[in-house]
Amino acid sequence: MKSGRSDESRARLPFTSRSDVKGEEAVPLGRAEGNRSLAVAAPLRVTALPRMAALLVIGMVGILLVAGTACTTHRPTATREADVAEDLPILWQKSGLYSRLNRRVRLVARDARTLAQIPIAEIPVDFRTQMVLIAGLGPTPNSELGIAIVRVWQEGTRIRVQERSLHPGVDRATGLEPASPWTIAIVPRSELNVDGYDTRVPRGALADHPGSR
Repeated sequence: MKSGRSDESRARLPFTSRSDVKGEEAVPLGRAEGNRSLAVAAPLRVTALPRMAALLVIGMVGILLVAGTACTTHRPTATREADVAEDLPILWQKSGLYSRLNRRVRLVARDARTLAQIPIAEIPVDFRTQMVLIAGLGPTPNSELGIAIVRVWQEGTRIRVQERSLHPGVDRATGLEPASPWTIAIVPRSELNVDGYDTRVPRGALADHPGSR
């Protein structure tokens, strides 16, 4: 009878007893399993948070590096273009108040044929190594205005020319008679485009007018 009751009590109580080994108090199976699952889940949650924070930090650092690289790669471009700018020496220049230029003219001549279409003055040019820049204002009501080329330089892939108006004209003589001021400059030859200057003589560039001599 006693053995039957003890077997029946063991069947009714869902306990795992360790009292036979170390004399510990019996713990219900459900509670033991629940505590074990919590003990396993807790470390997972704790370790997941630092990983997420690390990924966020790495992502932010990557964005900053990309933005910094874009900025540093853009600045040297403007610096290189500025470094390319180089002055071309004006080897020879002549200016005058009177000509047959009947309109405003900006011309670059790289051969004798082009230059022959603008017979303004004798020009000592060697087209093998030089070219000619011609700038004319066209007819003006008086001779109080002149023009001169003061600077020629290469900027990137083009040639630029700086002109200056002269008051009074190049001969320093004022008057009310009509004129047609001009200037011619010889510079080292370049095949680059000259900003604002034509390579062909414009139609109607030359004609007799009150300011022609």
